[in-house]
Amino acid sequence: MSDIHYCVVTGAGSGIGRATAKRLAADGLHIICADVNTHGAAETAAAIVEAGGQATTMALDVSSRDGWEGIAAKLAELPGTVTGLVNNAGLVRDKTMLKMTEEQWDFVIDVNLKGAWLGAKYIIPLMAEGGAIVNLSSDSKDGNFGQTNYAAAKAGIVGLTRSIALEQGRRGIRCNAVAPGTIETQILGEVPENVKAEWLATIPLGRFGQPEEVAEVIDFLISDRSSYVNGHVLAIDGGAKH
Repeated sequence: MSDIHYCVVTGAGSGIGRATAKRLAADGLHIICADVNTHGAAETAAAIVEAGGQATTMALDVSSRDGWEGIAAKLAELPGTVTGLVNNAGLVRDKTMLKMTEEQWDFVIDVNLKGAWLGAKYIIPLMAEGGAIVNLSSDSKDGNFGQTNYAAAKAGIVGLTRSIALEQGRRGIRCNAVAPGTIETQILGEVPENVKAEWLATIPLGRFGQPEEVAEVIDFLISDRSSYVNGHVLAIDGGAKH
């Protein structure tokens, strides 16, 4: 029997997803770099291989049932065992509630929340005992101006995570979530400087987080080092108060 252990990382083409894929690969996992941005995912996979790790790129729209069925079918044919899933893919379409369109609401919910549900639904059946799932929530789960869609999705991730933990714990499969605060990714670069200054003032550590810092926590939750942690939501926000 092959000793290859696969971990699916969605949104692996950039930001937190890329940092997470690289960190998990350093632990010896074969990373499935899944992203609708196949170019970015391929770059992540190439960086992993160059560093001596193992990675495979797979195209995936996380909001698509057919997409997840395709990923699951490919994984079922590979030698080895699926031991991890990181539901990281996400996006924002910010507007105040009265200006938000139904399409903006549906799109954000489909990618951020439905995508994680589909991922768990199709990957869990392939997991052996001891498998682990990490879902990406956000500090926006408690509500944020102009983000009714995103906040609702990320709050939904908390309920999804705890429900999966209750249902799958009997099979030895754990499910946890992380809730990052303001992290220096491409999205942050598009935020006006005055707004970033306001956000920075709420963070006791006096700086924004790095994708690699989130990746370290995800790595812990996927690994056996957190073997008795289940149904937990861990903030990674520098102690920010809102």
